[in-house]
Amino acid sequence: GEILRKSGGYKKIYYSPDNFLYVMSPYNRKIIQFDKMGNHKKDILLHHMNMPIFTPVVDKKGNIYVLSQQNDGIDVLDYQLKFKYTLLSEKDYTRYLIHRIKFDHPRIQEMHGSSNEHTIYDILNDGRLVIYVQRSSTVHIFKGEKLLNQFDLWPKKAIIMLKRRVQEMKKRRKSDLFFVPLLGNFFVDKDNESHLSFFGGTHGNKHGVLYQFDLNGKLKNIFYTKTPVRFVEKRNGLFYGLLKGKVYIYKTKDK
Repeated sequence: GEILRKSGGYKKIYYSPDNFLYVMSPYNRKIIQFDKMGNHKKDILLHHMNMPIFTPVVDKKGNIYVLSQQNDGIDVLDYQLKFKYTLLSEKDYTRYLIHRIKFDHPRIQEMHGSSNEHTIYDILNDGRLVIYVQRSSTVHIFKGEKLLNQFDLWPKKAIIMLKRRVQEMKKRRKSDLFFVPLLGNFFVDKDNESHLSFFGGTHGNKHGVLYQFDLNGKLKNIFYTKTPVRFVEKRNGLFYGLLKGKVYIYKTKDK
């Protein structure tokens, strides 16, 4: 707990294109930079943020990408933590995969209004930023402030499973107040950066389902495992997943 503390499953460690490891320390309001051998390099203090919890994505120029605490979207800061610009806006967070829920109670409206909480992002070696908004299951690809591409990820099998999960949640909670994403965390394929991999839960007796798309949103592959592993990385031909505190390593099986 000196650096990290479990809090809602947020990813707080990032190995960036500039070959440094960045570790979020939200309770100390800082990002800690290590080299790839684990040697401490510097602390990036975030005193202006209220206990920041986000993936500390950093590009080759030292720009830091953080979930905005003032608006919806992602704020881009330079290496001196000076604000540069914000990516995405409120309209990108009021779009829902199935429908937009409307509530009369002001507190419920506040809880279910626009929010960038369910946003996952990663950066490619050429500087393009890939942003996945879980609420709408939409991918946005930026180069600097310019939006290069935007597309929805709605694979049919995942939609079918989402409907089943929603019905199960309604029965279990006896309420419509919950959030169920179509696809979970995503990561860039480090062997082939033209592919994005998205964790998709389970399909019947198939667990650890992983969807692989290209950068235009075309579904390329679907992988399965026999255990409910949550995949987080692919490099050197191997997939890395987490389950109950252990790291599992997989390789694809020949068809």
